[in-house]
Amino acid sequence: MTEEKLREIAIQVIYNYYEGIYSKEKIVTDFNLAVELMIENSKNRVSGASSISENGISISYANNFDKFALSNDILALLPKKKGFRAW
Repeated sequence: MTEEKLREIAIQVIYNYYEGIYSKEKIVTDFNLAVELMIENSKNRVSGASSISENGISISYANNFDKFALSNDILALLPKKKGFRAW
């Protein structure tokens, strides 16, 4: 997958997480670190693999593995999601 496609997916994931509160343009400008980290994380994870071993280092993934998950390190770079709103 190209770098541009990965960027589009990362932006869309963040856009959907905030349910459209932030525009995609604002996500690109204000949350760029989170977008970049999500792209790097997606490149480093192998889809469909439950564990990887290389040079004596082993990495295991959960069964509900998602390449574009909003992990804690990415969420730490984003603003807190607003609470419940009722009219």
